[in-house]
Amino acid sequence: MALIFLKVHLKDATLKQQLNPNDGAETIANENEYNWHLFHHLHCLARSIYTNAEISPMAYGSLVVMPAEEVENGPAFDLIDLSFAQTLVLRMHDFVLFAVFDDSCATIHGIEDWINAVKAPLNPIQIRELAVRFACCNLQLKNPPTFRTRVINGDPPIVIIEGEHDASPEFETFDKKLFGSMLISVLDKFLPHIQSKEHTNDEMIKMLREGELSFFIDGA
Repeated sequence: MALIFLKVHLKDATLKQQLNPNDGAETIANENEYNWHLFHHLHCLARSIYTNAEISPMAYGSLVVMPAEEVENGPAFDLIDLSFAQTLVLRMHDFVLFAVFDDSCATIHGIEDWINAVKAPLNPIQIRELAVRFACCNLQLKNPPTFRTRVINGDPPIVIIEGEHDASPEFETFDKKLFGSMLISVLDKFLPHIQSKEHTNDEMIKMLREGELSFFIDGA
């Protein structure tokens, strides 16, 4: 998962923001859009098989696997990339992987109730909502972990990837506006098709943007 996430963003460094070269030559991953220093720990993890690194349990992020609905006559693969929250979600056929790379498993504790409440395979919209909940939880972590990679000279050198965190994660009060803005973003292609017996499509989108709408019923 870390290697896929890293390669996606390295590719962004080769793709132009504007198709018309007269409008500028900046890439998608220009320095105004990307904080590349945040990718250092991820890069170390992605290369750990090559470097034969020793990895402390605290250096790992969150990884959750859940059942997913197979979409009839639809794609068997989906990818949701929330780079600023170091979050990647992959669906393949009937399962989905949720990964947060820089939280030392804190977000699993932050949305534990949501994770435990899921009893049925997730549909594509629910997958996106849960992806945003993971990402928001990570962004609102008040006491994030710290990471470091040590190299001990030798033949071969010894690489050690370590992490440190407080005894318990602490989170800011849930930010509905942050959640809503991110959910609107990942639901882009679904928005015209969201319907309700009680609300118009415009009303539903307004509720989504304000963080007042969930696609989980009774948390399941």
